[in-house]
Amino acid sequence: MCPEQEFDDLVERITDWVNKWMSPYTEDLENTTEEVLSMARKRHTEWNRFKKTIHHHPDLLAGSRFPETDEDICMSIILRFLNDHIFQKICYGMISGYIDVLNFVEQQMQVAVEPKRGRFSPFSFIPSVAGADDGL
Repeated sequence: MCPEQEFDDLVERITDWVNKWMSPYTEDLENTTEEVLSMARKRHTEWNRFKKTIHHHPDLLAGSRFPETDEDICMSIILRFLNDHIFQKICYGMISGYIDVLNFVEQQMQVAVEPKRGRFSPFSFIPSVAGADDGL
């Protein structure tokens, strides 16, 4: 599966989840408006965070003025969160973890192979792997 298809599947699943989650509220707006306002009063901090997010993005604020955009705005907030906090994050410190794993594998291979290869032998696992496939 290619990354584009995986991303499309993710967006589709988020869309389905938001539709399922919001459908009780969007199908019967007359009866659920008071319920939504009551929940907002009980969860004041979450409601303020939601309002702050909408006001922070002018396109969401403009979109909220049109009818039947509630689900689209919620999907947009979720996708923006994923983009900002997962997809666009630089993974600082991850390379050192990979180097530690490769060093561990190299040490284990030095111990487990015959004839024994020491730290200063001409053969070293990492250069062999690095030269084996330039596509990594």
